[in-house]
Amino acid sequence: MFKMKREHVSGKYIVFFYSDKNGRKPTKEWYEAIKASDYKNHTRKSERIDKCIDALAKYGKAIRMPHGRILAGGIWELRPSSDRLLYAAYVDNSFIILHHFTKAEVNNDKMLALAIAKAINNLDEYQKREG
Repeated sequence: MFKMKREHVSGKYIVFFYSDKNGRKPTKEWYEAIKASDYKNHTRKSERIDKCIDALAKYGKAIRMPHGRILAGGIWELRPSSDRLLYAAYVDNSFIILHHFTKAEVNNDKMLALAIAKAINNLDEYQKREG
């Protein structure tokens, strides 16, 4: 049976981060490093990320631009400034954040397709492992 670890509950939906087979959570580690930073731009960045995750927790699939949009293959994107967090709907009114990148890193359709494929692979691997 699936056992979800609640990571972010601030609304109707639960938002949690993907963990790999070794228990690492790459996107959460990136997010926590930004939150822990004293750099002024990182403070603003973490506030924008928090705002987008809160909107996802509150509105779920109803979230729209400028906070998020649907991409392909059941993958959606949160859009806090130049950062992108790819996520998917999961079980029991939850969403799983699968992957992250910046607009500068993924600046064309081919690179976006690769990022979406990475998110889909992460979701498939997680579902096989967690049920």
